[in-house]
Amino acid sequence: DIAERHGKSPAQIALRWLLDQEAVAAIPRTANEKHLRANFEIFDFSLKPEDRAAIDGLRGDGRMIEVEGYAPDWDPA
Repeated sequence: DIAERHGKSPAQIALRWLLDQEAVAAIPRTANEKHLRANFEIFDFSLKPEDRAAIDGLRGDGRMIEVEGYAPDWDPA
């Protein structure tokens, strides 16, 4: 739904969400020129607070892997 509202792909929405996080580096990789272009087409929109809340709600019951001392502030253990 979020991707459709913004006219973007789910991957672009996920990448935009990652880049909006504090102290998180998103490093997408692809050998596909179409995907590379899509990765750069995420700077012409912003996620609304309700979009971010909906994505945050997808997390489930916690992390699958716990690495003590490396959890970002937005992802409490």
